[in-house]
Amino acid sequence: MRIVDLSQEIDNGVPNLANLDQVAGTRFVFAGFPLRLKGAHGGPTRAVAIIG
Repeated sequence: MRIVDLSQEIDNGVPNLANLDQVAGTRFVFAGFPLRLKGAHGGPTRAVAIIG
């Protein structure tokens, strides 16, 4: 498991996350589910915070 501060992750592959203020100061597990795009090497990701 990798523990990171997502607010500092802009340069590490998790840009443009919204609503981080809703989980600020809370321990959570981040899960990123990338969309499969044929022939693509990058694309949008469904970002999920699992709290609990």
